[in-house]
Amino acid sequence: MLTVERMSEIYGLLQQNGVVRVDELAVRFQVSEMTIRRDLEKMEREGKLTRCHGGAVQKQEIARDQGVDKRASYNLGAKVKIAKYCFEQYVHENTVVYLDAGTTVLELAKLLPTMGGLTVVTNDVMIASALFNSNVDVFMLGGNVQRFQGCIHGHTAESQLENYRVDMAFVRSLCVDDAFDVFTATENRVYFRRKLLACARQTFMLLDASKFHRQSLFKVNNLADYSAVITDKTLSEEMASQASQAGIEWIAV
Repeated sequence: MLTVERMSEIYGLLQQNGVVRVDELAVRFQVSEMTIRRDLEKMEREGKLTRCHGGAVQKQEIARDQGVDKRASYNLGAKVKIAKYCFEQYVHENTVVYLDAGTTVLELAKLLPTMGGLTVVTNDVMIASALFNSNVDVFMLGGNVQRFQGCIHGHTAESQLENYRVDMAFVRSLCVDDAFDVFTATENRVYFRRKLLACARQTFMLLDASKFHRQSLFKVNNLADYSAVITDKTLSEEMASQASQAGIEWIAV
């Protein structure tokens, strides 16, 4: 196998698993560990990864908010799958549910209109619209609607949120890094999310695989702060062990 072919496969494994180990790669490609280290060094110089002790992790990008129109169709199949799982496993009649702003959570909202006795609290204009003229009672948090995002954050929404108690909250995040820390691009969402966790008995983080191995400007909290993570991303054995030790319930659908 040519060096360029081996590095291409290593990059593919990294994209799939988020992390690669020198010893495992050496066995896989039947080369020395020194050869693998040279490959990783070259790939790091090319900006494709970040080396760490014993291997390498994906190069962490600084994530920025995109308009809801751009996000709506991206990775849609995974979002629909995650939403369907949440609907079938967690949402029941005669409960109070918070639906966070986000396109994955929007797919969950689309499944709810016929459910009886359900109350939804949301800060997302599109979610409220999806539940308009349905059997669901909707409470919309107030304040300034963020341009291109279609959602509401800030002091007014935070103050209202303190008055609610919900059975479960389905939330999303801009991105999550390799330490399972949760990030957002705007400061007001940090405080909003933390107050949301305080008013929900259970909180479920909904993330498609594109959200991982990235950082943004503001850290919100850690995935361990949520009842469970619902995602289409399958962890490597090492990352799964780290998640378990951190107390994160990881559900891959």
